[in-house]
This record gives sequence, structure tokens and C-alpha cells, in this order.
Amino acid sequence: MLFQYTRVPLGIEITGFAPGEKTKHLVLPEEIDGIPVVSVGEEAFWGCGLESVEAPSVRRVMPCAFRDCRNLRRISLPQVTEILGFAMAGCGALETIQMPMVRLLGPGVFEGTGLREASFGSLAQVGAYCFSKCRKLKSLVFEEGCTLTAIPRNLVADCNALTHFVYPAERICSVGKHAFRATRLENIDLSSPSITRLDWNVAYDCRRLASFRFPPHISYETTRHDFFSLQDFSQSPHVKIHLPLEAKGVYLKGVKDEQIVYYAE
Repeated sequence: MLFQYTRVPLGIEITGFAPGEKTKHLVLPEEIDGIPVVSVGEEAFWGCGLESVEAPSVRRVMPCAFRDCRNLRRISLPQVTEILGFAMAGCGALETIQMPMVRLLGPGVFEGTGLREASFGSLAQVGAYCFSKCRKLKSLVFEEGCTLTAIPRNLVADCNALTHFVYPAERICSVGKHAFRATRLENIDLSSPSITRLDWNVAYDCRRLASFRFPPHISYETTRHDFFSLQDFSQSPHVKIHLPLEAKGVYLKGVKDEQIVYYAE
């Protein structure tokens, strides 16, 4: 047997290679002794020399399962619904992913990978830092089928090739700090009435940013600072800021009066 495994409530979890075994092209069986293979265990293949992974029946990938597999280029998980924290972080060669059923991506799942583009059609939850430091990522799309309600902190921070980002605007209620930091996005539109909370510096160091639209209604939690002063646009010298009329007169760091455009709801 190429793998070690254990029983879990719904089937079998692969926990790693059996002693002395290894392969570059990992294909997990759908069943072992008639029992379905449903998950890949925590740290199961951390740092292995894998180049591709196929897991046709796996529904859950546990934390750090494929972390730092630096030669991993392709992974196919057609039935997976949950991928937990940092499962593929550090897979710098990873360019191709197939996971059409995934609904939950934990924190840092793809941090530091080589993804160039990614789209998802059924996501309900995405964790902080999920795509951060993906230096080659140019496009990230959350399609209409996604039911996300939050853009978490540092979601695409330091993705300094990112020029295209799409999200289900009518569902999002909050945007976490540094969510878009140091990307190449030129337009960030957060004007959906559903957004009631922005954390600080959501677009810091976006040097190509030309337009940023604030939502019409914002609530925030802070004890010592005015909310808007926590949005620093000093690294975006050419940005036009679109603010609701009710925010007239607020202070934004790095923004001159002539850069602000007010809009009515």
C-alpha cells in the first residue's frame, strides 16, 4: 500500500505515504477495502516532492496537507467542498487547480502559490490571507453562485500582479483590513449598500489605483480614531475618491480635496 490512512466518521482519511514510499504524481483511490476515501489528513504530504495530485472522491483537505510542496503544479479535487488552513501554502509552482464544488477555503490556503488566475462558483466562505503573496495572480473571480458575505483581511494582499477582481457585491457586508493591499487594481468599487463595515487601510499601497468608491452606509468600531482617517491613500497619488454626500468633510490621509467626488445614493 502506497499510503497510510485512518478511519474517520464518513470513510477513510489519507494521512501520508507509507514508510519508504513516494511518487511525483499522486492519485488517491476512491475507495480502500470498499470504504470511500473522503479526506486528506493534516500535514499529510507537507514538503513532499509532488508534481500533481488527483483525488477524485476527497471532500475535505485538512490544514497544511500539501503545504510547501514546491514542485506541485496541478491539483484536481472535483468533489472537495472544504479546504482548511494553509493546505497548499508555499506551493510556488502551483498554477492549475480544479475544485468546482468547493464551498469553504480556510485561511492562507493558497498563500504564496504560483496561481495566475482563479475562479470559483460556489464559495460560501473564504479565510484571511487566502490568496496573499500570490505574486503571479492576475485575475480572481468569485462568480454569481458564490454566497460570500465578507472579504476577509489580507485576502489578496501583496498580489502585485493582480489587475482583475470580481466579487458578488450585493452580498458582501464587510471588508477586512489590508484586503487589497499592494495589488495592481485600478478600480475598487465598494459602493454596494450591503457593505456596512470597512476595516482600516483596505487599499493601502495600491499604487495604480485610479478610483475608489466608498459604500453609502458605514459602521465601524474604534475608540480613538475617526474611521476615515484609518484609510491611507498616500501611496495612490492619482486616485479619485468617491464618497457619499453624508461623509462630506471627512479626512483621508494622502488625499487632496480635488481628488474627492461626492455622490448621492
